[in-house]
Amino acid sequence: MAEGRQHAPHPLVTNPTLWAVDIPAHLKWLQLLELLKACGEVRSGGRGMTPDGRSRWAITFSDIYHAEMALATLNGLPVPNLDPPWNLVLSHSSSLESALPKEPLCAQFAKSPANTHPLSDASAQDVFRWFRPAGPLVTARADVDVGYPKRTCVIQYWDETHASSAFKCPQGLHPALTSMPMFNLRTFAQCSVFVTNLGPNFRLPDVDTVFGLCGTIIHTQVMKPGTTNCQCSVSFSKQEEGVTLSSPCINVILFADRSSSICSDNQAEWHDTTAAQNPRPQFRTRAPN
Repeated sequence: MAEGRQHAPHPLVTNPTLWAVDIPAHLKWLQLLELLKACGEVRSGGRGMTPDGRSRWAITFSDIYHAEMALATLNGLPVPNLDPPWNLVLSHSSSLESALPKEPLCAQFAKSPANTHPLSDASAQDVFRWFRPAGPLVTARADVDVGYPKRTCVIQYWDETHASSAFKCPQGLHPALTSMPMFNLRTFAQCSVFVTNLGPNFRLPDVDTVFGLCGTIIHTQVMKPGTTNCQCSVSFSKQEEGVTLSSPCINVILFADRSSSICSDNQAEWHDTTAAQNPRPQFRTRAPN
């Protein structure tokens, strides 16, 4: 499929302009451009304010295709060389409406028996190009840790029909995929959630306090306690409980550098005075065993 041509239109993106949401005063265009340039030519539409006082930055891409690409591959990533740090959040509308589905589907990741695979070395933009023919993507990420020895790519579709189509025949989606060694798509399980970057002060007793509000916990494991990248695996008794934990986040799979979404403020209340120095907690539905 040539760039700029899609089989199915995006449910939200209807023009090449996106808006950066709630931009900080210290953000400069060249800093923002450093992140945006991965999705082709882009120009600034300037800073502005919504009627209710929210700051925004209009960003225009070369076409709708590349605006879609930016929304799927850059949304939630940290802007390089920005201090204090800030993660880019993009909207499809000048009123800064959320560009994420209200009822997200499970994301999928590529799994291959080969020791090395081109998908492990691909950029997020490559992943978007290769899997977009099946349908509009919510998320396309590369070099993701999904709990297996090899890092891989993760995709999330807007429509279940499109996700099913990609699942059944992933290598037929794009000529680049056809020429690769065999791989298949696996779907994340919704009832288990894997959380990273919990910070050095998170301990096992915090699991019930923080995550027990979402449902009945049937299994948990805390890994790397005492470190900034403390991790926790939480399994719930019902799938919808795992979704309840993931849905308030900026995205169900990987926002920020390698995991899923950035947690909303009310889910980070267990942090103590070291929270300002720690990366924000990140959630992803855990890969099946």
